[in-house]
Amino acid sequence: MEAIADPPSYDRARAAVRYDGISRALVHSLKYGDRLDLAPTMDQWMARASRELLSDADALVPVPLILAATMGATLQSAAALAASSRD
Repeated sequence: MEAIADPPSYDRARAAVRYDGISRALVHSLKYGDRLDLAPTMDQWMARASRELLSDADALVPVPLILAATMGATLQSAAALAASSRD
């Protein structure tokens, strides 16, 4: 009910994978286990899932690195994903 009372400031969102089981383990390996080799594959998943959204988007806004750092994630994982998305 909180989301209805205070809706997000965006119209659409998309997930690359369902966040459970294997996908959760992979995300944790990238973020907390320094498995930067996973970034290119995960970037491909995100690109495929977001293709329709990005085709008519005005901007792509990444999660601020400082927020990721305060949540305990390593900055290398975010940088690896950003580098993969440039390719």
